[in-house]
Amino acid sequence: MLKQFFYNTFVGIRNIFKKLFPNFEEIKDVFNDQAMDVAILQEDDPESIEPFNSDVGISETTVTEKKPSLFNRLFKDKQVVNQSDDLYQTAYKPTYQDAGTREFKPYDLGKEPVVNRIVREEKVLDLDYFDYDHNLKKQSKSNNQPAKAEITKPIIISSNQATQNEMAADQVAVSKEKSFDEGELPSTNATTDDLQTLEVEEQPSQRMSSAGHWQNQATSTQDLTTDEIEKVLDSAEIAEPKANKKPAQVKKGKKLTLPGKNLLKKIPPVDQSEEYERINENIEKLERTFESFGVKAKVVQANLGPSVTKYEIEPAVGVKVSKIVSLSDDIALALAARDIRMEAPIPGKSLIGIEVPNTQVSPVSFWEIIDAALESKNLLEVPLGRDISGSVCLADLSKMPHLLIAGATGSGKSVGMNVIIVSLLMKAQPDEVKFLMIDPKKVELTLYDDLPHQLTPVVTNPRKAAQALNKVVQEMERRYELFAASNVRNIDSYNEQVDDWNKEQRENVYEKLPKIIVFVDELADLMMVASNEVENAIIRLAQMARAAGIHMIIATQRPSVDVITGIIKANVPSRLAFAVSSGTDSRTILDSNGAEKLLGRGDMLFQPMGKNKPVRVQGAYISDTEVERITDFIKDQQKADYEDSLIDLDEESESSLGVSEDEYFEEAVAMLEGLETISISQLQRKFRIGYNRAARLVDDMEAAGLVAPQDGSKPRQVL
Repeated sequence: MLKQFFYNTFVGIRNIFKKLFPNFEEIKDVFNDQAMDVAILQEDDPESIEPFNSDVGISETTVTEKKPSLFNRLFKDKQVVNQSDDLYQTAYKPTYQDAGTREFKPYDLGKEPVVNRIVREEKVLDLDYFDYDHNLKKQSKSNNQPAKAEITKPIIISSNQATQNEMAADQVAVSKEKSFDEGELPSTNATTDDLQTLEVEEQPSQRMSSAGHWQNQATSTQDLTTDEIEKVLDSAEIAEPKANKKPAQVKKGKKLTLPGKNLLKKIPPVDQSEEYERINENIEKLERTFESFGVKAKVVQANLGPSVTKYEIEPAVGVKVSKIVSLSDDIALALAARDIRMEAPIPGKSLIGIEVPNTQVSPVSFWEIIDAALESKNLLEVPLGRDISGSVCLADLSKMPHLLIAGATGSGKSVGMNVIIVSLLMKAQPDEVKFLMIDPKKVELTLYDDLPHQLTPVVTNPRKAAQALNKVVQEMERRYELFAASNVRNIDSYNEQVDDWNKEQRENVYEKLPKIIVFVDELADLMMVASNEVENAIIRLAQMARAAGIHMIIATQRPSVDVITGIIKANVPSRLAFAVSSGTDSRTILDSNGAEKLLGRGDMLFQPMGKNKPVRVQGAYISDTEVERITDFIKDQQKADYEDSLIDLDEESESSLGVSEDEYFEEAVAMLEGLETISISQLQRKFRIGYNRAARLVDDMEAAGLVAPQDGSKPRQVL
């Protein structure tokens, strides 16, 4: 009885301590230390513990469940009756289900917002979450991407709507992670009417924490998806009527939303750390090679470029430059290089440059160089790539004023032309720059069909290409007549005069003249079909079209003298040479060697007008997928509006009802007066035209009844 009394007393004290001290579990073994030892031993070896039980006086009895005592009913919670001590502690640990839920109630102007004691962390809108480059890294991709738009319309959110906007913002922050594939265009069809600026007005007396992620940048613009714009517009008081969510058809003359960098792909940089170790080794090899051949020279500087490394050599006094240049093959052997190019001397320096290819080529993406072109105010200044020093190389078409591109198949001509075209599309409006594209191969420039910048659909027939060039010549002559009537000398002065006139006279408004860029992708094919007509048109444009705002970019993969004639070279001063097969082709393009030692894949030599020596540039790369994204973005806003005079191009300049379309027809008819016979060679010498064109003039005069039919090889009789 006494033992039972002490035991009940100790149990009661233990329960009181458990109520007062939750960590009482640590000291409970003080009262039951011996019993725990017996239990542990009994589990391990029941037979060895029986003598011990008899000595201590412990007997095995069946314990029946007792009713809870008055003390337990008063001080123990009903949830922990008949539970172990371990369960007693875990029963009161807070769980996720026990956490309080927040009550959303409207704010009162005179009271503080009523929320639960559990304060939830504020949601901050991460703008990088909707970034294109960020989404490309996600592994889970989908075909549907919410369109991006920039909000510019002012929105006023009152205080009693903050809670509803918070709920909408929470849904935005946990939006679905979707990204479009690289080959698929994002549905970014936002126009200038859809762009709205989100501005939240916050009163000093009341802090709207729920809309805090809008208040931090109230005056700045934010990129939001179309779904987010609709949610915010539905829950806000809009100062102006809602704009149409769908992109409307932009009328002619209306400014377009120019494509942005988010449509381009960023190429990750290549680690060129190993090149620095190789540079130090090559410097030692170069100096040993010079010493072995008795040439006193030393390496003073080395520039690591994207594809080549340029070593600058300083020869000693009295050392001839030709002696170092003659060692080019020996230097390539010592460096174990595929091929080297020497620049002797470097323009503006008393040094000789040796360009050695890198083992690790770092590609130049169009994404990283377009910023330099967008910052320039000149519409016709486009990026080409990066030079050896790593700086962006820009080319101004207005100063060239025409460009000749040549290189072997696969050297990067078409990609280089795409870089120039896309740069112009990202900078200029359709009323500022117009294109005329001639693509006899029918696969290179057809991506740009149906653009609002086009004067005519892409010309793929070589015979129609000659007529299209003649139409451009007529446009050039028409512009010069306008300049003469307006007492101006070039297109820039004429457009400034039009602006001044339109400011004074609002009724009679004149349109400004756009710049015209003529792209010819393959000149060799045109020269095979209609060499004389094409060459004459190119020569006339090259001689006179600069002041009229017309520029040509001509590309060919066969840089021979029968394609790039001496007259064309004399009138097209700017050259862009890609890798060619021989030094003869290099001299045809640049009038010097060097292009035969290029590496290909965008490696080029750029020689603008006024420069004696070309500059080596690693051309930028842009994929066809990126080109499609840019063109589709523009086509969704405005369709093409072709010039009527350029759409209908006949294959041949055939006469219609006895009247020829040739501009020399009337002069040829006037030439018949006083003559008894007329021949094709006479027309060729008189008008300086080709045989085919002169023969067509004779056929037109025969159809008009002015000359007799052909009689063998004799001249035609004049009727």
